[in-house]
Amino acid sequence: MTRDDIQAAYEKHGYDQGWSFMMTPEASLRTATVAMVGLNPGGSAGNVGHWDHAPGNAYFMQKWSLDETSDSAIQRQVKAIHDVLDIGENEIFAAQFIPFRSRDFASLTTVAEDKAFAMRLWTWVVEQSPARLYLCMGKEVGSAIGQLIGASWKEDIATGWGRTKFRRRVSSDGRVVVEMPHPSRYQLFSRGPKHVAVATEALKRAARPVG
Repeated sequence: MTRDDIQAAYEKHGYDQGWSFMMTPEASLRTATVAMVGLNPGGSAGNVGHWDHAPGNAYFMQKWSLDETSDSAIQRQVKAIHDVLDIGENEIFAAQFIPFRSRDFASLTTVAEDKAFAMRLWTWVVEQSPARLYLCMGKEVGSAIGQLIGASWKEDIATGWGRTKFRRRVSSDGRVVVEMPHPSRYQLFSRGPKHVAVATEALKRAARPVG
């Protein structure tokens, strides 16, 4: 799989807001033991495609707030997840499941084709990656990555936010998939200390290594 494959699918599906795949340098694909998988990138990038983010982890390095002077809500949550699991910003492979940009997921106009392409793309990723832990943003992503690595559902763990849960899936070879409430919507680590403590322990439990 190459940037040309993504560009060809992007053009075939009729998008014009740009695309973005890896949020970290390409090298991390083949070295990181933890992967973070977003649903799809938001906003518009002027019909430009980005294969990777060579300088480092874009969640830490870029500014996505409206005034571009501070972190966005999703960046604050992603940084908190790194802290909870004691993962350095450059120790992770981060990428988008569907690389095509849109205002929101509902705005994707060829979603069935987009998902089919994403499954082919991530089949390639999983073949390259040594990741043992996949942190997935939302049900769509968690289910798909679980399917790709043959991880069956093991446990639902309450996050402390209403009925939301972390879903833990485990494969026969011990890889773990954690399906998280999407951090752009659920600010699990930006609430009061009691709520943050519950979310922290729940995420640690969901992401624990097998054995």
